[in-house]
Amino acid sequence: MKANFRATALLGSSSFVSIIAAAATAKFYAIRIDADGIGLSALMQSVIGLATMFSTVGIPVGLTREVASAAQRNDADEQGSALAAAQHIVLIGNVIVFGGVVVFWPHIARVVLGNAHVHWWEVLALAAAGTLSTWSAIQTAYLNGHQKLAALARFAIISSLMSAAAGVALVWLLGVSGIAPGIFATALIGAVLARTSIVRQHLPRQRVAPLVSAARRRLVRFGLPLVLSNLLGSGLQYVLPILVLRMLDRSSVGIYRAASAISVTYVGILITTMSQEYYPRISAAPKAMLKELLDDQHRLVLIVGVPIICVGAVLSPLVIPVLYKTGRFTAAVPVLQWQLIGDLLRLSSWTMSYIILARSGSFAYLVMETISAIIFFAMSWLGMHFLGITGMGMGFFASYALYWCVAAVVLRRTLGISLSGRNVGTIACVVLALVVLQLLPQSVPAVLRAGLRGLFSLVVTAFCSRLVWQEFRRRTPVSTGGASG
Repeated sequence: MKANFRATALLGSSSFVSIIAAAATAKFYAIRIDADGIGLSALMQSVIGLATMFSTVGIPVGLTREVASAAQRNDADEQGSALAAAQHIVLIGNVIVFGGVVVFWPHIARVVLGNAHVHWWEVLALAAAGTLSTWSAIQTAYLNGHQKLAALARFAIISSLMSAAAGVALVWLLGVSGIAPGIFATALIGAVLARTSIVRQHLPRQRVAPLVSAARRRLVRFGLPLVLSNLLGSGLQYVLPILVLRMLDRSSVGIYRAASAISVTYVGILITTMSQEYYPRISAAPKAMLKELLDDQHRLVLIVGVPIICVGAVLSPLVIPVLYKTGRFTAAVPVLQWQLIGDLLRLSSWTMSYIILARSGSFAYLVMETISAIIFFAMSWLGMHFLGITGMGMGFFASYALYWCVAAVVLRRTLGISLSGRNVGTIACVVLALVVLQLLPQSVPAVLRAGLRGLFSLVVTAFCSRLVWQEFRRRTPVSTGGASG
């Protein structure tokens, strides 16, 4: 498990820089373009995110899986051919999807942006940004398959700093009209840096025509069910701002975006580790090791994730006013607190769902994501309908509570493995305590509520710090991954 901690520390350094850059950007956006502008930015990114999912057809995840397996066999021709096959598929997808975005933009704007006025050059900037984003995704997936964690961390640090600087400069100069160019600049920076990272690592890029054709077929077979899974899972996250716009208003989209941006960025350390270290490792590991790897990764989530989330819940009433204007964004505080509790269940469930994706195939993953998407949409709609924007946060938590159960059942039925009883009991107790603290009635003084959350966070942090110290004192190393790069 020491290897897991080292990888988390390495990738966490890049996430920390990303958090600082995102916080500075959020503060500036709140001052310059207010909640309406942040809402418009979220809706534009939703369009690009959904279009990118269609154009990549799940290829980046499949490429990581292919390359991790080929690298385990030291087959350089297979690795380079898989990269070439992925680039061919995504190129075709980009022409079809982003060409369609440009052609049908008036209809997209009416449905997605609530008739917000967007110039034709902003549309072209968004389409170009989507194309560059898919190129960057392919390059980083290739690095991920080789587990070049140091290179990925450098890429994340440099790209987050440069992207934040470019976005702030453009919005400062152009106001709301600078949002689309800022998204384009971010995508361009990511694409250039990702390609540069591959060149500097001297990774195999040779291609063999028969191998390219075979890899193309495998990637498409794996990717098509996966893109449906992504649309039902991650894609739903892009749809939620549109749902908020339809049920509430664009300012509410900005408030939701403020909470979700902090939530995602805050737990980015563990999310990054999951995709860039854990997924390649379980893709290449023998089946007999999966149970051990699952419990180790979940233990890591508990030791690192629980203190982060508890402290975040305590500090959220202070963080929101610092990052955003106090008056317009105070409604984001309870949304963020519920989302952080949901994030703990999300991270816990992802230790299981990544194994399902890597070892049970994309069809089993599609079934699981279909069920969870229905749950997620229903919970979000019900939460907003009865409780307004705060209900979005509660719906997020309820959705991941049910998703955790679905992932556990699918993992047990497909691979015959499950989390240890100790892991399950620990996550259940922590989540229950956080929910009880969150549901304390308003009649309880705010100072007392904050004090109870703070005390719980101190106890949990002290306990988890002791566990970390014990892990690093152990002399038995745990293998299979590396922070090469």
